[in-house]
Amino acid sequence: MTLTWDPVLASRLHLIEGLTPPDFSAPDPDVIARLAAWDAAVPGYVAPDVDVQDLAIPGPLGSVDARVYRPRDVEPTQGFVWVHGGGFAFGDLDMPEADVVARELCARGGLLVISLDYRKAQPGQHYPVCQDDVHAAWQWITTESGWLPGEWSLGGASAGANISAGTVQRARDEGGVLPQSLLLIYPAAHEVMPTGSEDYQAALAEVPGRLTFPPELMQRINANYIGENPGDTTYAWPGEGDLTGFPPTLILNCEYDTLRASGEQLAENLYAAGCDVMCVLEQGVHHGHLNIPGLPTALHTIETMVDYLQA
Repeated sequence: MTLTWDPVLASRLHLIEGLTPPDFSAPDPDVIARLAAWDAAVPGYVAPDVDVQDLAIPGPLGSVDARVYRPRDVEPTQGFVWVHGGGFAFGDLDMPEADVVARELCARGGLLVISLDYRKAQPGQHYPVCQDDVHAAWQWITTESGWLPGEWSLGGASAGANISAGTVQRARDEGGVLPQSLLLIYPAAHEVMPTGSEDYQAALAEVPGRLTFPPELMQRINANYIGENPGDTTYAWPGEGDLTGFPPTLILNCEYDTLRASGEQLAENLYAAGCDVMCVLEQGVHHGHLNIPGLPTALHTIETMVDYLQA
């Protein structure tokens, strides 16, 4: 099977040829250099210039780091809380999936964007710490900040999409504020990945190893997230929980993504629960494509997000 990649990615495939899936070990300098070149910004791309302010939001284990993005040429009437991914263990407010995406959403949509960080899963610190931080920050933004009352949507990418969906379930059950809409970009919604179609599996077999998430890798990510002695994990895997009462939801999956089947199954389950859901497929890209600044398909994904928020 011949895969049709985004042209920029097609020109970079040689950089990751022969690299194995991530395994949490420290890569050698050659691999680091090749991955940096793979993720490099598209030449000539400049992220939008918007007003940016760092913020500390009260949380259950201390302050939650956040960053506020305001457009300079318009007064925002709508807000969006954005949660980056990183396998529950990595990532920060400076990564492109957090900073560049927030800048683009702010500039293109005239939105007040709050990008959230959260405590990462690590030895001795596991679920629900990530979600506790995001849940607390969401409630503070929507009830105590005084910004745009009632005009907030929520979304995230990968692990951030998982945390965002879990936050909606938790807010629903606790009588908290629900978002106007929910945007889940290449979500990791299930503890065990659904299989997907035969055509989908055939395509995945042709994807370079470095861009895949084989079962053993997902098991390690999930085990690190939950910990050895988990308590109540009701909201840990949103795709396996109660989806009734969800707000209008956009799910955007990547064509060449191991997690695509999770997003597609989540969309089916939301529809079955009577929710308003739109599921779209970004073609020619892998999981995490928003981390490449200026990638044409990443900008198309962001435009899809803006259109959904404004609709």
